[in-house]
Amino acid sequence: MGFVSLAQDYVEHRLDLNDLLIYNPINTFRVDTPEGFVLVNSVARIKPGDMIAY
Repeated sequence: MGFVSLAQDYVEHRLDLNDLLIYNPINTFRVDTPEGFVLVNSVARIKPGDMIAY
C-alpha cells in the first residue's frame, strides 16, 4: 500500500466523439462521401432553414 495520489481528483476523462456528435445512436448511421463522411440521424425532425450538413 502506498499514498493516495493528490492529483487523482483532477484526472480528466478522454474526449469521446461518439458522445459529442451522436445524440441518438440507434437511429444514427454514417454515410461516406469523397470529402469525408456525414452522420445521419434518420428520425431527426428538420424544418426549412435548418442546416443538415456542412
